[in-house]
Amino acid sequence: MYLGEIFPKIRNPLPIWAYYRDRGYVTARVETSCEDWSRTYAAKYYNSLLYSVGERSLDYELSAPFCMPEYYPATGNSFGNFKGPFSISARCLYGRHVHEYGFDYIDQLREELGSDSSRNNSKPYMLMLNLMEGHEGTGEVIRTLDGRLSMFLADLRDSGELDDTVLFLLSDHGLHMGLNYAFLNSGQIEHKNPFFAMVLPQWLRSHADIQAAQGLLVNEQRLTTPLET
Repeated sequence: MYLGEIFPKIRNPLPIWAYYRDRGYVTARVETSCEDWSRTYAAKYYNSLLYSVGERSLDYELSAPFCMPEYYPATGNSFGNFKGPFSISARCLYGRHVHEYGFDYIDQLREELGSDSSRNNSKPYMLMLNLMEGHEGTGEVIRTLDGRLSMFLADLRDSGELDDTVLFLLSDHGLHMGLNYAFLNSGQIEHKNPFFAMVLPQWLRSHADIQAAQGLLVNEQRLTTPLET
């Protein structure tokens, strides 16, 4: 995700947002876990100062609210079971679910870029929103996303953005927390199969060749391995 390819074959490849920014896209990322994932996982491949905070960085980035000690403990275990981004209870900050701040930021950006007015005058964008509600072992916290995620998807549809926008919903891995993962073979298999779904505009789907369309239908329910993801 951050390098644009799974195993970089060239020296010092660009982070994925740089490819879009070079082509005139406005780029943004919301990170709700108080971690600089791009620098942690990809700094060895490129100049992290240049691409994290320099002239080749993202146009917009939000992470500071999610580093507040009320949500992300400054001392002790920041990834405990009852506080922080891996908590088994609802993740809240000042009376609101943490993910609401992320969605609000993305919605404000969409409005700023003109996506809710005239689609002819809007700027192309690549927006990334990282949500951590699925990162815990009970499978209950992710339910807190249902209402706000539904509102976001409905707004994309009603605004007309899905007519010229590709939407990806994905995870970096399957569940690897909880009893199922720890003790059952099915849990080990699930961990190695991340969720992936996408929504394509109808005009783009109609331009896909027959082989690609057939491949999507065949693969949508196929069990894959890490080498294929």
